[in-house]
Amino acid sequence: NQVHNITINEYDVNGDSDKPIQISVPTGKTGTQLDLNDVNNLKIPEGYHKATAAELKGHQQPTDPTYTASPQDVKVYVVGNPVKNAVTVHYYLMDETGKVTTIPVSKDQTSDGQVGQKITVDPSDQPQQFGGYTLLPNQPKHQWLVTPTTQEKTTIYYTGDVNSHVVVHYVDANTGKTISVDRPQGHTGGTLNLDDNSKIVIPDGYHISDQQDLLNGEKQPTNPTYTTKDQNVDVFITGDVIAP
Repeated sequence: NQVHNITINEYDVNGDSDKPIQISVPTGKTGTQLDLNDVNNLKIPEGYHKATAAELKGHQQPTDPTYTASPQDVKVYVVGNPVKNAVTVHYYLMDETGKVTTIPVSKDQTSDGQVGQKITVDPSDQPQQFGGYTLLPNQPKHQWLVTPTTQEKTTIYYTGDVNSHVVVHYVDANTGKTISVDRPQGHTGGTLNLDDNSKIVIPDGYHISDQQDLLNGEKQPTNPTYTTKDQNVDVFITGDVIAP
């Protein structure tokens, strides 16, 4: 007679020992054995495989049960398959105005996972500082349950430290002599706007040279980005015309 009184409970070796991830009741005939190596009998969920001896972590796989008149419960242990690059963490800059950016302050970190595993990214466990950058406090943590297709991404933000590593030389366009030197304050990863009069202090009696004032092929610099090392920037200036 066809019977279905063997209940197969499949447990993730690395998961909840009290909660099977799959329950199935295959049909058989009284007096016959149920082959637990037959994938048609086990119905293993996608992304898992039957645990090998090396993966059992102290558990034991059952022997093949025989159908009888009495119901039987059988525990079978499974393990999640590996998932490459399950979670990627970006480390990005939040600028001095509080605006989030996609400017990296460090290399991405990727974590491989295993189906059924929970991966948690807690910003408070991350490095508090990268060169010239400090972790933004009170960022939320995130957790994912890994599936066969998990490819999660999350971002942790850092702010640039106060920085005076841009050295501005104000150079007379006519004589080539440096009239003054300044170190405007900014933040690591931020940009110094050379048109910002609150940052750029032109010496008295001068103005920033127009391109027509630069007779020897010089060019005004582009806006520099603050790093952790000094960088010299020449800003060309021209003396004001003094009316008689």
